[in-house]
Parts: sequence; structure tokens; C-alpha cells
Amino acid sequence: MGSPAVVLLRIAPLITATAGHICTLTQTLAFTTFMHLSVPTAHAPSVRAWTRPYLFNLGPIVLTAHLLALALLTCNTLPNLAVNAGMGPRVRQLYGIALGLEVLSVSLVGPKYRAAKMCWEGTDAKATVKGLGMIKRVNGWRLLLVDLPNWSCVLAAVVLELGK
Repeated sequence: MGSPAVVLLRIAPLITATAGHICTLTQTLAFTTFMHLSVPTAHAPSVRAWTRPYLFNLGPIVLTAHLLALALLTCNTLPNLAVNAGMGPRVRQLYGIALGLEVLSVSLVGPKYRAAKMCWEGTDAKATVKGLGMIKRVNGWRLLLVDLPNWSCVLAAVVLELGK
């Protein structure tokens, strides 16, 4: 399959695509439920009741996650003559990571804007604080699940290459 450095760099974009989309999905649901004007202050309904109107949207999101993961995995496992011949840096691997993160961050622009607008339109303060707390936790997990493994893979690959 290749040197450990190449293997690590091939795994990193796949981690971005899958873990990142899980975090994006959670974040989107947090925005659309906790900051929606129709959600009662006491948050009495169950999580199932909150998410029921949005379940229709989960299919396309999950499908996109799988397609992006497959695309990144394919791009990073196709034979590359320059890399196999030992010529030139493996910069193409980093493009997959950047592309994955860019796609994930762009997909959050809509929900973020709508959530901010709802906050300014008078959403209950407790609901806003609770929603922001969840989003903060999701972002923390996103950093832990997405950025840390990816850049650990990249750093390990660089160290392995320099150690040759």
C-alpha cells in the first residue's frame, strides 16, 4: 500500500469527510431545534419531537457525507506516478483535507445565519444560551475528531519522511 507516511496522508481526508459530516449534522440540528422560535422555553418535547420535521433533510446530508468520503478516498488512493517514483512532494494529499474542511464549513453558513437572525428576533434567552452551549460542545468535539486526527496524520507523515 505504500510507506507509512503515504498511508497516513491517505487516511486523513477520509477522517475529515466522515467525522466532519457527523459534527456538521449535529450542529445543524442544534441550530434548527434549540434556536427555533417554535421550541418551548421549557424544552418539554422529546428530542425525537424536535428533530421530526428535519428528518427529511438527513437523507441528503448522509448521502453527501458518503459521496464526499468516497471521492476523497478515491482521490487519495489512485496511483500517482510522481509519488510512486519518489519525485516531488505529496501536496495533493493536503488538498483533500483542505477541500473537505472547506465543504464542511460552507455547508454551515445557512444554519448559522438563520440561527443568529432568530436570536436577534427575540428567541428566549435561556434557549439561546442552551443552544450556544451545545454548539460550543459540538465545535469542541469537531476539533477533537476532525482537526486533531488529520493534522496528527500530516505531522506524523512529515516526521516519517524527514526521518528517511
